Amino acid sequence: MTEADLPSPLARSGITVEPLDGGGLAVHLPARGLVRGAFGMTFLGGFLTLLCGGLLALTLTDLLAGEQTLAEAGLALAGGAVMAAVGGLILGYAVLLGTERARLDLTPSALRITRRSVFGTQQHEITRRVLGGVSTVSTNPRRHQYYTKCLSLTRRQAPDLELFTQRSEAELDYLAELIRSRYR
Repeated sequence: MTEADLPSPLARSGITVEPLDGGGLAVHLPARGLVRGAFGMTFLGGFLTLLCGGLLALTLTDLLAGEQTLAEAGLALAGGAVMAAVGGLILGYAVLLGTERARLDLTPSALRITRRSVFGTQQHEITRRVLGGVSTVSTNPRRHQYYTKCLSLTRRQAPDLELFTQRSEAELDYLAELIRSRYR
């Protein structure tokens, strides 16, 4: 299957599908990037880290110059350090989402999912007998102010596996249909 065979909304996504030896398919999902994949988090994390880091630098400069005592600057230093750390964590999560790329191997016996980012690799393997269903669902709305779509793989006698929350609904629907068509 080439890019020309993909539905039109997916032709720009960079998803590629190639045959595997033994009758399977390999589906490659490219990284979304920091702008397309996690713009809001990248901006928020960077802004918070730079702002708090700058305020920390100013407070330390005043402290070292003798314009403030450690008792006066202590709260500003502690609060600024905590907020800069929070900004760094948000930025780190944005980098994780923006750099994640994946490969799905749809073999006759199992579905293998490999996700790679700058922080490492995660692998999942679901055999044909264990795979109960595939759908595009909304993630837990109680934890979020909005619904986020993801690919849900239902496994017999195991918790559902929810993947690819940063992908578009068209991409998720395409993946779900492709997996369903291979494992009916």
